[in-house]
Amino acid sequence: MAEDPKLKDCPFCGSSVKFCKDEYYCDGCHRVNCPNCGWFDFDPEEDEDFEIMKAQVAKKWNSRV
Repeated sequence: MAEDPKLKDCPFCGSSVKFCKDEYYCDGCHRVNCPNCGWFDFDPEEDEDFEIMKAQVAKKWNSRV
């Protein structure tokens, strides 16, 4: 399994974040978890390949002002 894409720190509190693993939906492919602010759910365009979804979520998470 490939290494998770790099995620920038939380824009709200500055904490390190990681992909949130969810036993019901996927193995950490569409949610980003901050230890202080909770988790953020993204809607990736691709829904069949976990690695593609993680890359899309990382791009959305990291592209902010």
